[in-house]
Amino acid sequence: YIQLSRFFKYAVLLIAYDQAFSNCKNLADINIPAKVSSIGINPFEYCTGIEKMNVNSENIYYNSRNDCNAIIETKANAVISACSTTIIPDDALQIYENAFAGVHANALHIPSGIKTIRNFALIGSDFETVDVDSGNTTYDSRDDCNAIISKNRKLEYFDDAFSDVLIYGCSTTVVPDTVSAIGDRAFEGSAVKTIRIPSSVKVLGVGAFAGSDLEEIVMDEGVEELVLNTFPNCSKLTKINFPKSLVKVDESAAFSKCTALETIEVADGNPVFDSRDNCNALIRTDDNILTIGGNKTVIPESVTEIYYEAFKGRTGLKTINIPKGLQHIQTSAFEGCTGLQEVLFPEGWHFIYERAFKDCTGLKSVKIMGRVSIRAGAFNNCNNLKEIWIPSSVKEDSIEDEQTNYEGGMYPPFAGCAKLTIVTPKDSYAQQYAVEHNIPYRNEDIWSAGDVIDKKTDNTSNNDDNKEIKDETEKTDASDNKKEDASVGQNQHQEQTSITEQQDTNTSIVELSTDNVTTFNIKNKKTYKKSKKVIVKDKDGIKSIKINGKTIKVKSRKKSISFKLSKYKKYFKKKDKWNKLVVMDVNWNKKTLQFKVK
Repeated sequence: YIQLSRFFKYAVLLIAYDQAFSNCKNLADINIPAKVSSIGINPFEYCTGIEKMNVNSENIYYNSRNDCNAIIETKANAVISACSTTIIPDDALQIYENAFAGVHANALHIPSGIKTIRNFALIGSDFETVDVDSGNTTYDSRDDCNAIISKNRKLEYFDDAFSDVLIYGCSTTVVPDTVSAIGDRAFEGSAVKTIRIPSSVKVLGVGAFAGSDLEEIVMDEGVEELVLNTFPNCSKLTKINFPKSLVKVDESAAFSKCTALETIEVADGNPVFDSRDNCNALIRTDDNILTIGGNKTVIPESVTEIYYEAFKGRTGLKTINIPKGLQHIQTSAFEGCTGLQEVLFPEGWHFIYERAFKDCTGLKSVKIMGRVSIRAGAFNNCNNLKEIWIPSSVKEDSIEDEQTNYEGGMYPPFAGCAKLTIVTPKDSYAQQYAVEHNIPYRNEDIWSAGDVIDKKTDNTSNNDDNKEIKDETEKTDASDNKKEDASVGQNQHQEQTSITEQQDTNTSIVELSTDNVTTFNIKNKKTYKKSKKVIVKDKDGIKSIKINGKTIKVKSRKKSISFKLSKYKKYFKKKDKWNKLVVMDVNWNKKTLQFKVK
């Protein structure tokens, strides 16, 4: 119970903050005193226990006329806050954003006078029955559909308005076959379990079913587009079909944290997507990128990339196969897959991006048999990861030290992996990395051709059998590397070891790749004063810069970056020792030069 005039020592004049009392579940009774002159966006949203709302009759700014159990802004004649017992007055004109947020009740009636229902007005609410007065000229609930349909509505990301848009649905809604679009967040937080989308619907708006209890959705032929974040956090959704007509899907987080998703089907004849080999995944046909996966997905051998957040939050995913030709595992691709226990990377070149396996708390073992590049935070907080097998084919700088994350902090690839041991051949780059980062390691021979040879830690034996295996393996690797180098494409290159110098009229420019992309104003293997200003340029944009393996903070994607050597003197080696400067551009091309300081 809150009676604001008594709750505070002094008179309450305004409730300034939006959602000021949000989620106070035990709050049951609200009284607004006479002197309150300003109230932010529904201060009582998601206060699901409220049954009574009252505004002092002497308040000239707000009212709760006719015992409506709502707070109404007098001047705009708009409902700004409602509860489970609210009855909207017949002469009210508007319902403001979040007014009914989180309200659960038996019935909702929209009177004829309501001309405007703002976006998010009914977000997270649910009713058994919903109806609109037949005299309302702006909204209707045709065919007893238990929904609110706007006769004209603009959706986010679209320039033109749609006619006949379902802007609010509940657990008992049946979508009429005259509706052209499901509005933004129309079913967000709803208790709806199954629903059919008729062929008249062309678009599902932003967050249309976000956080709902949806278990299964059937889309008829005719549906053409899913906009951003259509189904995130639908933890009970197990099955979805993509009709032949559905040719545009904003895959970014579309099914993020749909923990139970298992069955994904694409109709034959879809010109953009497929689910080849009954793989239970959505794949872009033209570029072989798997964009949405489920707990029962089997990745086809033809897939070359796992898209951003494709498997995020699939807690039922126990195992996953990584094909040889799969080159890119994008950011957060498997983040939060807590049931995943083991991952094997076969021969081939695999790029594991930021947070790719973050929060996979059930992951115990990772085995790498080919070449990989592991980005910052890739295995962040995999707190049960006991070992990662890294062969000698993983070369210097293939494991990123650290990077600024989206919250501004710095985090390395294995942050939070307290139980981790790196298993790697003796004197390998992975061993060096483990030593530099205080990660326990164990020496064992790991052969890039796919065989793991168990040997004692000292690795002193060198019998003929092992020599034959190694010789054969090296031949296989050499053959595979040629194939891989041909298939990697323009965005992935091996680090170039040859350095050529190109003279210009004013300065010497060191070119470290045949594509002539990254340039420096200093020469390779020269000595410079600590006060020297270094200029690095790259026409594609610079992703990262390292000095002796330490990442220096730069603004990503800039095409020109300058800095004084003295700023990073703490990273320098002793006099007469070569320092290494490594620049990576946005296409993963690496350029390296060496220098000394005096």
